[in-house]
Amino acid sequence: MNYIVDAPPHPQAIFVGWDETDARLPAMTAQVADHLILPDVDLLAEERLQDWDILVIRDGHPISIREATAAHLHVLAFNAVGTGFVTRRTPDALPRRIQLTYDGEVKSPTMTHHSPKSWSPQLAQAIATDLEPWLRAQPIKPSLRSTAYQGSLGTQPGFRVEHLIADADATPWMLDADDHIIAGQFFNAKVGGARGEGEWWCLPHDSEQPHLWLTAAIAAWRVSTPDRFVDLPNWYDDPEWETTAERAARSALSSLAADRARALEEFAIQEDRLTTTLREATAAAADGHRRLLTSQGPELVAAVIEALTALGYEVTDADARLQAGDRKLEDLNLSDPDAPSWLNITEIKGYGNRSGKTSDLIPLTGRYSTAYRARTGHAPNSRWYIINQKFETAPSSRPTIFAGAADDIAEFALENGLAIDTRDLFKLVTDVEAGTRTAADVRKLLKSQTGVLQLTATTDVDAE
Repeated sequence: MNYIVDAPPHPQAIFVGWDETDARLPAMTAQVADHLILPDVDLLAEERLQDWDILVIRDGHPISIREATAAHLHVLAFNAVGTGFVTRRTPDALPRRIQLTYDGEVKSPTMTHHSPKSWSPQLAQAIATDLEPWLRAQPIKPSLRSTAYQGSLGTQPGFRVEHLIADADATPWMLDADDHIIAGQFFNAKVGGARGEGEWWCLPHDSEQPHLWLTAAIAAWRVSTPDRFVDLPNWYDDPEWETTAERAARSALSSLAADRARALEEFAIQEDRLTTTLREATAAAADGHRRLLTSQGPELVAAVIEALTALGYEVTDADARLQAGDRKLEDLNLSDPDAPSWLNITEIKGYGNRSGKTSDLIPLTGRYSTAYRARTGHAPNSRWYIINQKFETAPSSRPTIFAGAADDIAEFALENGLAIDTRDLFKLVTDVEAGTRTAADVRKLLKSQTGVLQLTATTDVDAE
């Protein structure tokens, strides 16, 4: 007499293509004695399939298992694209490996589908509550056909699988108007073409209620292969023999699953809507405030004018006054509606792969100021240098402006000069738009500083 030491409980199931966090898994893993979750189909090659009883495949993972080692396996395939197995007969009457697909030409435009017979209570529940609602929502109905292989294991490209019904090697659950199989079960074959113990249950969709299908499958497989389901409860989990409390709990679970499906659909709609909103906002940002971080020349000047206007300044484009032959002066003149005596000249620079130059500050305290006094009769009492430096790199990777020019910046500060990084200007204008700062407070902050603008998230602005 043979004794088996540490024999594993049965059935043993491998879930292929599933994420361990999938909320649908617990209702299925609870139905088997032991299980393994493989997110990648390639990992299946590392397993000794003779030790396993069930494969639960999802999301079109192509799988083809050899009859010599796995003809006993039962397979439940959701979105069964590329599932392959050996049949006892193909149109040339030889046992061949076929691979099923729902892709491309296999879809039929007919809106009609029908179920050819009555089923077990578990299978009938899965068809009625999961497959049929999904089919009704599809604009066209999928149907099964094989794909082509080369060599001795090949099949005729695209032959239909309905001929398997005549030999009882396939049992359809759902057919379209032309009697093409939409979903059903197929028998695997052993070496030489004899029928194997394993069945393939093939479904066209990634079910929201896969536990219903596994329940129906196990109910059928424990009858056809009882030795592989010895460690499961027997008849008392059959819906026909449930107590009132069990029936109520199962009904509540089904209702919850339906509510979950509706909620997921609503979340998907909201996600699509928000994704569109984000895409539109990103496109608008590229033509808006993000130019403060990405541009130079006239485009940068336009972005700065837009930002300073949003902060409440009255902005004059000084270049617009230039006549033919006039020398270039400062870019902008600013005034503050809350401080009429505040007179500002602003220079704007953008450099793609280098930092700002202290030589850019000299005209602000020299020639530009002199020209401003000659033009207006008043000397400017505020001078700004706004710099978008190294904009070819990510903003968070750029150095602090004028980090190694403390003496030059100190002299600039003595002339009420302020150097402003466009990264800080971007933050200030977006804070105002978000309502976390007011435009008036930002103007007070900018007037209160000289040298290099020091900006923190907690900057407290005091009145002058």
